[in-house]
Amino acid sequence: MDHTPTLNDLVALVYHDLDATDTQHCFKALHQQTDLKADYEEMGFCKALLPKVQFNPSSDTIANILQYSAKTAAGACYL
Repeated sequence: MDHTPTLNDLVALVYHDLDATDTQHCFKALHQQTDLKADYEEMGFCKALLPKVQFNPSSDTIANILQYSAKTAAGACYL
């Protein structure tokens, strides 16, 4: 990263999605630019306010998908 970090770079930093070199570059820029640091801190605060995502579907959702799959697979046999 040879440029001043953008807001997109800060989002990637907040979500730990930068390699080590870019992370160091961003933190160096944060120490030098107070407005950038304020944006980073605000993003971190906003991230903390977001609800946690549940990646496991409910049992009802799985049952509905399997039921739909069984219905559509049975119809495909007659084509």
